[in-house]
Amino acid sequence: MHPAEMTLSARLELPEPRWHAQRGRTGWEDTSRQTVESLAALSGMPTWHVGRVIDNVLTPLAVSTGAVGIATGTRVNWSPTVCRRMVSRLGPNLAPDVLAIPDYAGAPAVRKLGMRAYAGVPLLTEHGDLLGVLAGWHTEPREFPPGLEPLLWALSNLMAGVLQSELRATRAVRTTETRAPAPVVVTAGASRLPARRGWGAILEQEERRARDLGTPVTVLLVDFGSLRSAARAQKAARIAVDHLRDAVLARLSVRHIGAVLNDCTQAQVDRLGQRVDAALRKAGFTATTASASRLETSDLRDTWSLAEQRLFEQRKAAR
Repeated sequence: MHPAEMTLSARLELPEPRWHAQRGRTGWEDTSRQTVESLAALSGMPTWHVGRVIDNVLTPLAVSTGAVGIATGTRVNWSPTVCRRMVSRLGPNLAPDVLAIPDYAGAPAVRKLGMRAYAGVPLLTEHGDLLGVLAGWHTEPREFPPGLEPLLWALSNLMAGVLQSELRATRAVRTTETRAPAPVVVTAGASRLPARRGWGAILEQEERRARDLGTPVTVLLVDFGSLRSAARAQKAARIAVDHLRDAVLARLSVRHIGAVLNDCTQAQVDRLGQRVDAALRKAGFTATTASASRLETSDLRDTWSLAEQRLFEQRKAAR
């Protein structure tokens, strides 16, 4: 039998699952990588990826080795993509020739990538909300092997379940981290909040989590303003921490606290910053807050730098 005529059940010879044995990586990371590599091998299309969709941004989390036009971690505007049209049911999950599907043919991504064949399915939560997509394409029209579409749906259900489990586990770990007792005495040597060196470790840890799971992360900085005494510094820190219970915190200086916020929209971050600012000002502090999202930068260290720049500009404008 010619390979093109074989069913997927006959052609699909996946390796034994290794994600349980490779403890250095997450179950999601291994599942997603093996999925895109296997689909590239059996479909005849070298470019496959699985990505998260958050705030109109598609972020590939795993990309097949032979992929062209897309890379892990490279953020893509969701609106011009064929995947967005597929999720909106403007075209089929399998398109042997995208130029034959008017809504697909008009997508800017088709021209940019030279796309001719497309296959994709959404990753959905148990409530039907969009988590991301599993998709592949080729620069030439393709005849897909029988059974590819139901296989893609089965894989997307599997991957959505693994991803949600990883997200829940990460949230549980982070909750333990943020709720650990941490008196907020901010005089030098007396604080049990992580100091500036600890802040670097926090950023590295949250960067790994964001890179692996596509979690939205924001850095919020709080400047207490001029402080007349250690007691005033301690009071300001307590007020800030009381309003940032769900954040991962660090003391960056006597008058500054840094917070890492996960799974928050920009509107939520803005409201939180306004509440912290209002509470500090009510207590007599000339406070300033500023934030930046990881979606605006390449990594969390750059996000921190952007937030610091905005904080400086706000303090300067308030003088």
